[in-house]
Amino acid sequence: MKLLCTTKDLSEALSAASRVTGRTTLPILSHLLLKSVESGLEVTGYDLEVGIRTTIPAQVTEPGSFTASARTLSDLVNALPDAHVEFEADSAGSVAITCERTTANLLGLPADEFPDLPEVSEESTTTIKSGILRTMLQQTLPATSADEARAVMTGVNIILDKEANRVTMVSTDGHRLAVRHMPCENLAFSGTAIVPARALNELLRSLPSGDDVDVVIRLERNQAQFVVNRTTIVSRLIEGKFPDYESVIPAQSSIIITAQAQELSRALRRVAVFARDANYRIAFEAENERMKITAEAGGVGKACEEVEIILEGEPIKIAFNEKYFADAINVIDSDGVRIELTGALNPGLIRPSDESEFIYVVMPMQIA
Repeated sequence: MKLLCTTKDLSEALSAASRVTGRTTLPILSHLLLKSVESGLEVTGYDLEVGIRTTIPAQVTEPGSFTASARTLSDLVNALPDAHVEFEADSAGSVAITCERTTANLLGLPADEFPDLPEVSEESTTTIKSGILRTMLQQTLPATSADEARAVMTGVNIILDKEANRVTMVSTDGHRLAVRHMPCENLAFSGTAIVPARALNELLRSLPSGDDVDVVIRLERNQAQFVVNRTTIVSRLIEGKFPDYESVIPAQSSIIITAQAQELSRALRRVAVFARDANYRIAFEAENERMKITAEAGGVGKACEEVEIILEGEPIKIAFNEKYFADAINVIDSDGVRIELTGALNPGLIRPSDESEFIYVVMPMQIA
């Protein structure tokens, strides 16, 4: 194999593919597979659960493939000047790398030992605009769980409804729940899948800055595939039944607090300095046209902020986990935020003040 490409293109491809290497003890999976294709150079990383394959332009003189340590190759390419880099691999797995005055030789493993990424049938294929996906992922990924003992909560439940022309994403970690509905025309099929947060975080990173790029989504019983521009992400689906999220959403509220989202976010950041030493507890006390936000930690100190609000219903004092609460406020794409409550011991519902397609439910904490 012999080819030429730019260090800039290669560095970006290596960075993306390397993020899914090194999670298993198999030596070959700490490597990347580099393979010549008709359109250039294909770089693949895989850990048997999530795989990333991306293609960059390259001048291929001799077709072929080789593997190289993801860490070593990435560190080397990132240190090279912004120029062209040449690869020449032999049949023994050794690859010579040349870039201006730099020469290096890497010893890889046989390319045929690298496992193939799962193929996903094209029967269940649809496209969703990148802007829709970005909004939905940003609003639901923070509420996923990191506890592998509750596997279904470590992913996002994606529901495609062709008849209603709607996509729904739901996530929960047992302490909070995020639900996002979005209208989506021309869905090709209906289906449900729990996709690991790891894979969806990689998809979010891969989305272009524009909102109108088509992202191809393919779902099978065990696998999901996402294709955006030159990058393909394949992920094993999470087996199991997702919790009945609709039963958690409060059906009605007796107290409604409306506040300016940016003002509330800034106030939360300031009191959070003290909340982190108090199990992230923050107390909210709403009365008349003001809401006090207080955090107090023994041996550290106390902070109190006031924000202007519109209060509908009786005054209330309630406490929430600052991190959970802030995660909701920070992803609301609206000037105003609406907090709906039924009591100091009941879950609170947070949503944008101007629409109801995003719903975030968070459990209260005990008031100190």
